[in-house]
Amino acid sequence: MSTPKHNIRRRQRPHVSKPDTGGHDPHRPVGYANPPKAGQFKKGQSGNPKGRPKGSKNIATILNERLNKRITIREGGRTKTVSVLEAKFIQLTKAMLEGDDKATNLIIKLLERYGDETHQNEKEALAVFSAEEDRQVIEELLRMNSSAAPGEDGS
Repeated sequence: MSTPKHNIRRRQRPHVSKPDTGGHDPHRPVGYANPPKAGQFKKGQSGNPKGRPKGSKNIATILNERLNKRITIREGGRTKTVSVLEAKFIQLTKAMLEGDDKATNLIIKLLERYGDETHQNEKEALAVFSAEEDRQVIEELLRMNSSAAPGEDGS
């Protein structure tokens, strides 16, 4: 057994009196996720008492309510009840028919983005299959499905 050559002695820190804890339990840890008791919310008190009042609406709710509001319009000598959004689309198509280039460009962009969803679903179904025979079978099935009259069961 060898004995250490140097006997290292650690210095002890001098005893310093701790400051007044202000009612804090010295045995309870304070730090991350452990706030001091004095800083915690009282029972029944909210974290933000002057926050959003009950019943107030956000922007999306207000926009949806306004665009879906029903209004009465005159079209072709008759009155119709439509949503504000639909009335705006009627105005847009009329402007396009009168030669407004901005309206035409906007409708083209909307068609590219939201186009005919039924044909879009068929295109997506065809894109899944890579073999030519599979595509032909699916096209035939889609053709048969679209040519069947409602109410017919195919037998």
